[in-house]
Amino acid sequence: MAPSRTRGTAPLVNDLLGDDAADRDYAARELRRMVRVEVKILAKETGTLRAQEARVVLQELDGLLAPACVARLSTPRLTVPCADILGLLGLPSAQGPLEAQRSVETRRRATRHLERALDRLGQDSGPQNGG
Repeated sequence: MAPSRTRGTAPLVNDLLGDDAADRDYAARELRRMVRVEVKILAKETGTLRAQEARVVLQELDGLLAPACVARLSTPRLTVPCADILGLLGLPSAQGPLEAQRSVETRRRATRHLERALDRLGQDSGPQNGG
């Protein structure tokens, strides 16, 4: 079941890195939604097969999505969704780019999301590593 959900992530990651602003915005929203769903499943259904599948999906997204989000963190319309994604994935390597963006960010909403992502990174080492 997990591979069918991740089959669509590579094209979305490519759109996130692409030149078309509308495609980037759509990809960011969809990828954030996908990560949120998997994190919720992992938190609520511990010890089940579905939780194991969510863990696999999140590990695959770590490799595909995290570098793309770090690359697009300074893009104004993508700062918020990418900060959310990086915080949900819980990658310690994202702390530096998140702090760097927070230090130059002037928009209050984006700053709030960057701080929330940094708080998540400080609370645990990531949803895929727990349990």
